[in-house]
Amino acid sequence: MLQSIDRLKVFYHVFDKGSVISAAKSLNVSQSSVSQSLQKLESEIKSPLFTRLYKKLVPTAAGERLFATIIQSIWWPRLFWQLLPVRKTRSSFNHTTGQLH
Repeated sequence: MLQSIDRLKVFYHVFDKGSVISAAKSLNVSQSSVSQSLQKLESEIKSPLFTRLYKKLVPTAAGERLFATIIQSIWWPRLFWQLLPVRKTRSSFNHTTGQLH
């Protein structure tokens, strides 16, 4: 499972940066490692995620859908917590009774 999450992280950075070189620099890994991760992810989902044009990567429809899914899974929980009413601070929690004051 962790390897799949790592591949999604690599995909996210490649999509965001638009190149394997930039993603590799951002992740502090080799270009070869990024390329291999992308190839394995494409193999797992049985669909190309990018069209390679010269030195630029253009997302395919599958790549666009995957990126949208990743963004939703990352940002919706954060947005949800930001939209909640201001919560009471930790210092107002009574550990004896388990109630907030």
